[in-house]
Amino acid sequence: MPSQFITIANNASETKKIAKNLAEEILADGKRREGAIVLGLKGNLGGGKTTFTQGFAKGLRIKEKILSPTFNILKK
Repeated sequence: MPSQFITIANNASETKKIAKNLAEEILADGKRREGAIVLGLKGNLGGGKTTFTQGFAKGLRIKEKILSPTFNILKK
């Protein structure tokens, strides 16, 4: 059964910290659990989805730079 996690971040730094901590928890929990974890992000343009993803990637120890898909489309 899906579970829901709700929190409020007041700035980009808090958003990244929350996402990083969540990713680290998922990694730690993954050693005890089977199956996939699906994480959905929904929000307006400029709502913090990329910022969250950057923090989440850091928590997963991903080194590549994370850019907004919208940024890449507009850049073309």
